[in-house]
Amino acid sequence: GAQWFGLLGSSGTSCTRDIIVLNFVDNNMVGTLPDVFDVFNATERVLFRASRITGTIPGSLFAMEALKDLELTELFFTGTLPSTIGRSTDLEVLRLSSAALNPANSLTGPVPSSIGDLSELRILSFVNMRLDVPLPSELERLTKMEYLSLYVALSTGPN
Repeated sequence: GAQWFGLLGSSGTSCTRDIIVLNFVDNNMVGTLPDVFDVFNATERVLFRASRITGTIPGSLFAMEALKDLELTELFFTGTLPSTIGRSTDLEVLRLSSAALNPANSLTGPVPSSIGDLSELRILSFVNMRLDVPLPSELERLTKMEYLSLYVALSTGPN
């Protein structure tokens, strides 16, 4: 399995079960993220920004039990949004953006209808992506939404 180095939990150990924040902002990471985030049961914030991270967004990010804030910004993800996006029912902040100048070379496709299950979501931001329209009607169920930013290219689906 994947090993994480340099992480300390609240008890001073490297135990993944008590990590509160994963902050990988501006650290020049390169490569893909492993699909192992569901082991971080107490993690409330996951921040990745301004790195050369490529590949798809790991679905296990949305299986983190305590997750409240997920910010994957200025990265180089491709593919579609994970269908597991609605599993993080305590999620309050979701910011996803691509560093690619051309949205066609970033996240594409439909927004999964399970996004409507994020009942605690207050902030939703999608930037530099190519999303299919229509957007799912389930977005209307996000009654706690305070801020919505969609700076994206809209597509009618595969051409």
